[in-house]
Amino acid sequence: MKRLFAILLTLCLLLGCVSVSLAEETEEKTTVDTTFDFSEQEAKIKELGVPTVSSVADLKKVADDLWNAKDYIAAADAYATYAKQANWLANLITAGLEPYYGASYDNRKNFSFSGFKKGTNYKHDLAAAERKANSYKTERNRAMLREGLCYYNLGQYEIALPLLIKALDLIDIEDTDNWQIGMNALYDIIGYK
Repeated sequence: MKRLFAILLTLCLLLGCVSVSLAEETEEKTTVDTTFDFSEQEAKIKELGVPTVSSVADLKKVADDLWNAKDYIAAADAYATYAKQANWLANLITAGLEPYYGASYDNRKNFSFSGFKKGTNYKHDLAAAERKANSYKTERNRAMLREGLCYYNLGQYEIALPLLIKALDLIDIEDTDNWQIGMNALYDIIGYK
């Protein structure tokens, strides 16, 4: 009986070791090195191109001019394009800050900005770059709100409502003007007084 028990115990241990070994081998095979996978970035560039500060400013002017002319159909399309381009530009600016954002908490805490500024390649202030990226995100939010307001003004509430909801989700608490405008349109659509 003891011998049978010892054999069963040995078999269980062997099966456990084989299972662990197979699991590790499978895990190793499923781990893929994505270091040289640029497909996501390439797809984004193919979809949106390469925005520049001046091209995004031009899109803003076109959209705002159409809004002021009350050409809401054309303005809606212009604001949709502007919102995407402003967001993409913000993401590209943020990509330049990725070594800082991607670092561990301790490395960020110990990072010397003064050492960065003394480098021979120093051209851009990191804090200014972050502020600029955030300003483009604010512009994206405003453009999304305006796109929703275009459809609101056209009486196309089914199209306006998702845009207004998303814009209100993104609008900063300090941006009370756009917050109130979006909230008023939303509440008007749903009949809340």
